[in-house]
Amino acid sequence: MVASAAFFSSAPQYAVPVIELNAPALGALGGTLAGLLVLMSMVMKGKPHAGLPLLNGGAIGGYLLGALSVGIPLVEAFGLTGFL
Repeated sequence: MVASAAFFSSAPQYAVPVIELNAPALGALGGTLAGLLVLMSMVMKGKPHAGLPLLNGGAIGGYLLGALSVGIPLVEAFGLTGFL
């Protein structure tokens, strides 16, 4: 998700040390890490849980928040511009 958002998104690029990312890609990265923290807190409490929904949900949520924060409409963020 991070690589796709960085390559295909029309958002402006930020010069992050080592790589260039944009707000949707950084949001997806942050959302994935937030999902991982929630997952690990559940595991540490002794409640193992499937990790993919939390990681992917965080990535998608972070991507959408990052896209909206730079003014990309939801239709474009979802990739539906050519269909609607």
